[in-house]
Amino acid sequence: MLKEYDKDNICSIDNTNIFNFLKQVPLLDKIHKDILLDIASKSVIKHYKKGDIVYRKGESSNWLYFVYSGNVAEFVGYNSSIEIIVKIRKKYDYIGEMGILINEPYPNTAIALEKLTLVSITKYDFMELASESPFILSYINRELIDRLVNSCKNIINAMYLDAPGRLAFTLVGLITDKNEFNNSMIRITHSELASTAGMARQTASLLLGEWRQNGIVETYRGGIMIKDIDALMDIIINSELR
Repeated sequence: MLKEYDKDNICSIDNTNIFNFLKQVPLLDKIHKDILLDIASKSVIKHYKKGDIVYRKGESSNWLYFVYSGNVAEFVGYNSSIEIIVKIRKKYDYIGEMGILINEPYPNTAIALEKLTLVSITKYDFMELASESPFILSYINRELIDRLVNSCKNIINAMYLDAPGRLAFTLVGLITDKNEFNNSMIRITHSELASTAGMARQTASLLLGEWRQNGIVETYRGGIMIKDIDALMDIIINSELR
């Protein structure tokens, strides 16, 4: 499944570091210290290079992953040739829960957007933890509701916004740090962004070029930095008004 593990760093994170990390994971916010220590002792650290596949849609959902460092994108397939990014996960986020909760294979594909380190726990350990901690399921339910609302927004976006509005809406939705919009780096290629926004790559690249000249974004190989979130919001609002 992986291209290559980062073998030089595979043992560089000890149980104390894992425990301190897990204490800051919002999903585990109310878990007792002794339980977290036990989880830390059972955790497996996995390292990935940019472009490595963490898991594919249809594979057995055997692991829950917490992002220790780096960014990972969740993709869903629209058809045999188009993959759409539905979420970019950052430090302290988790992936893989959907397949585990419904006892089905992973419903999406997760790919490392950069050098990535994950703290992984088995399906059995996660389900045991969730059964003893109702807060975990409540937290996940709230996030699932947010995903449903966002999906509805994306449908409306596709129906009513013009191309600039759709692209701006997609970029804003992919920002991982909601406390720091400006200077946020989104690890995504022009092709991936275009697919997610529902437009041709050439259209997305043309708009990004215009926005770069206007100081709204900066573009890099495999990434886009937001420089002026207010300008992007204006583009969305003006698109909605039309």
